[in-house]
Amino acid sequence: MLLLNVTSAQIGVHNFGLTEKTIAIYPDADVYAFNDYSRPQLKFDISAIPPGSNIISAKLWLYRFAADRWDGDITIYRVDDQLWSENITASEFNTQTLTNGENNASKFMAHGWDNINVLNQLKVDRDAGHAYVSLRLAWKGDDREEPSVGIDDNRFLVIASKLDNLSIFLNSKEFDGNGPYLEVTYTLLYAVSASISPSESSGPPGGLLDYTVVVKNIGTGQDNYALTVSDNSGWGPTLDNVVLGPIPVGENMATKLHVNIPNLPGTTDTITVTAISQADNTVRDNASCIAQALTAPPPQPPPPSPPAPKDNTPPSTPSLISPTNGANMTDNTPFFDWSDVNDPSGVTYDLSIARDAGFVSTALLKNSITASTYVLIPAEALVAGKYYWRVRAVDGAGNVGSWSENWSFTVSSTLPSPPAPKDNTPPSTPSLISPTNGANMIDNTPFFDWSDVSDSSGVTYDLSIARDAGFVSTALLKNSITASTYVLIPAEALIAGKYYWRVRAVDGAGNVGSWSENWSFTVSPTPTPPESVEVILITVILLILVAIIAAIALYLRKCHIDGQRRRILRRKAHLSKYDELLFSL
Repeated sequence: MLLLNVTSAQIGVHNFGLTEKTIAIYPDADVYAFNDYSRPQLKFDISAIPPGSNIISAKLWLYRFAADRWDGDITIYRVDDQLWSENITASEFNTQTLTNGENNASKFMAHGWDNINVLNQLKVDRDAGHAYVSLRLAWKGDDREEPSVGIDDNRFLVIASKLDNLSIFLNSKEFDGNGPYLEVTYTLLYAVSASISPSESSGPPGGLLDYTVVVKNIGTGQDNYALTVSDNSGWGPTLDNVVLGPIPVGENMATKLHVNIPNLPGTTDTITVTAISQADNTVRDNASCIAQALTAPPPQPPPPSPPAPKDNTPPSTPSLISPTNGANMTDNTPFFDWSDVNDPSGVTYDLSIARDAGFVSTALLKNSITASTYVLIPAEALVAGKYYWRVRAVDGAGNVGSWSENWSFTVSSTLPSPPAPKDNTPPSTPSLISPTNGANMIDNTPFFDWSDVSDSSGVTYDLSIARDAGFVSTALLKNSITASTYVLIPAEALIAGKYYWRVRAVDGAGNVGSWSENWSFTVSPTPTPPESVEVILITVILLILVAIIAAIALYLRKCHIDGQRRRILRRKAHLSKYDELLFSL
């Protein structure tokens, strides 16, 4: 790896800095395969690019040595194989997987250096955590169907087509001085945080104070940090280490800060430690602490109080309350109650239940009961028969009181039915109905429908809508839907785009069923509604105009008819009766 260029610029606050670097990486292997077509291939070790860096440029530089009828059209591919070497066979070369093909025009049209952008191919291997990136070059017209028959790893990398009588010779890594290389430009964020604990300490004159200095790498690249120390009173503080590192991203290292207190009672000193990035000395952070010389010896703690006299008095005896003496019951997990006992040190109780009055055949002995009641749990249930019970108190000093009197009770053979077994069976999976798979719609609050799921404990549904088939980008998750349909409310309206949806059932016992299959639908942009007010206004105006024109036409027709009638009457006035008779006929 050859360092070509380094530029640095500080951004933000003083403890952050963004550094841009450009490096050259030379190939570990380069060959070309030949037959009717010749295709070169190069392999680069990219482990020198620091973790956490942002790659902004990647160029493959090659030197043109000679060419014949070369047209400048090159296709660059990424090779998926990480393990190939210059001993690769033609058969192995032909079976390698190629991805991320990109065409480049007008490349290597003149003798000398030219480059191809390989940023996309490099990022695939970098993002996958691979140690290498491999690149294959081919003429754009190469049909990739013609298998190679041989491999050459000599002085040149050849791109050629025998059928088209076209070729170019590029220097290989074995050619002195002008071999190929990969130029990578990336940025690293260098950042540091410093802290000191304790923030303040004091001691007698002539004493020694110790502090812990912690330096943390909060950038995106591994770094070393130089430490400096200063103070405002000249007490001469010192550090165990003046350089910490290398510190990986997100990790921290610590060192000790020592302060010798001078013979100056009542004085103070402020000490500052600065951590400076060795990758970018504009990136730094500091922390301060205070040291104080006491004016008098610190006060001594008072002597401990003498121990209190030991409590040897046992607590009093409780009185039994329930079950009453001689009681009969069907409950095989009865409730026991007795009187409270008080003691300054606190009290717990021991409950003893036996099958005989002498308490030889013990059915249950329960110690350290904190209340003056107890209910048997199912695991302590009693079989049918006669029992005796008693209680005693134990105080906080460990003194054990006397047993109470013995009371008896009988559990009959008629016992309550055991609880029903717990429902652990999840409900079945619903089938999707609407929107149909692949549906297109303009309604952004669609109606969702799926098949009913039945369960004796009752069923609710969960509806999930996402922007991706993996349901990572969730648009809506609606739980506890009681029906097998749902309509989005306006607050849940979807924006235009493609969506995926699924449903699952949850029964009344809390068992969650499996998600249904995923169906997709697309919400198209809502068409712009017409300007309804303008349309109505124009329509009204047109109707008014039509009515006016019709009225004018009717008026003119009436005037014309009236005129004809007047002319006829004038003529009749001049006719003879004979003519009038003829006219009437």
